[in-house]
Order: sequence, then structure tokens, then C-alpha cells
Amino acid sequence: MAVTAAELCVVGTDLLGLEATQALYKFSSRAALPLVLAFDGSGPGLDHCGLAVAI
Repeated sequence: MAVTAAELCVVGTDLLGLEATQALYKFSSRAALPLVLAFDGSGPGLDHCGLAVAI
């Protein structure tokens, strides 16, 4: 059985402050979870991360 690695992609992060960004990076480091922050807004971020659904 093949297992794929998870990746956390946060879009719309252009609205987050420095503290939130630092907390996301800290969490992803502790969890050994690759993190992608898309600072160019929600629309372009969804395209960048390859997501079809926004929650």
C-alpha cells in the first residue's frame, strides 16, 4: 500500500499577521508537516495549492 505525505496549504494568508504566520510554521515544524503559505490571496492561493474546494 502506498502512503502519500500530507501537506498543509493555507491560502488567503495575506490577511494574517506575523504572529499567525509564525505559529503556523512552528506547528508544522513540530508536526513534521510540510507547510505552504499562499500570500497572494485566496483565489490565486487555491490555484497554487491545486485545491478545488475552499472551506
